[in-house]
Amino acid sequence: SRCPQLPPGAPDRCERHRRRRPPRIGRRGPGREVFSGYGRPRRQSPRLPTVFGVQLGPEPIEEAKARRLLAAFSTATVALPWREIESTEGNYRWEPYDAQLSWCRQQNLPVTVGPLLQLDRPGLPDWIYLWEGDFDNLLSIASDYLETAVTRYRGQVESWIFAGRVSGLEMIGLTEEDRLRLVARMLELVRQLDATAA
Repeated sequence: SRCPQLPPGAPDRCERHRRRRPPRIGRRGPGREVFSGYGRPRRQSPRLPTVFGVQLGPEPIEEAKARRLLAAFSTATVALPWREIESTEGNYRWEPYDAQLSWCRQQNLPVTVGPLLQLDRPGLPDWIYLWEGDFDNLLSIASDYLETAVTRYRGQVESWIFAGRVSGLEMIGLTEEDRLRLVARMLELVRQLDATAA
C-alpha cells in the first residue's frame, strides 16, 4: 500500500525501504572480511604486534615485583649512565648493569640498552669538563667509553640507544656542527661494533 504521508505524485519509496537488507556484520579477525553498510564487504587490516616496555634501573628487582613486571611487560630498557659507570676517569663500575642484563636473559626478556651517552649535566661525568671546548679529545673519550660498553654487551641485546639529550653538549663548549659530528661518529661506531643489533 502507498504511504499516506507522501504527497500526491511522489514515488512510493516506503515499500522499497522495507525490502532493503539490514546491515550484515561479519566475524572480525586478521585478514577477514567485515561487512558494512548494506552487504558491501571491506577488508580489515591485520593487527600489528604490540610491545610494552619497562625501564630498569641498576637496583636488583625483588621477586614479587619481578613477577608483576614479567606479567605486564614484554621488553625492557637498561640505561648505561656514563656518570655512574665511569665517575672516575678510567675506572668502570659495570656490576649492577651486568646483573640486570643477566636477569633479563634468564627471563627471556628482550633488551634495549641505552642511552649509551646522555649528553647533559646529569648524564656526563664531572671530569669531562676538563676537556671543555676540545672537540678532538671529547670525541676520543666518548668513543672509548662507547666502544667499551658496546663490546661488553654486544650479543646480549636486541637494540641500542646510542645517544640522548644532544643539545646538552652546549655546556661543554661544542658548536652545533661539532655536536652533529660527534653524534654521527657515535652512530657509526655502534654499527661497526654490533652490526646484528637494531
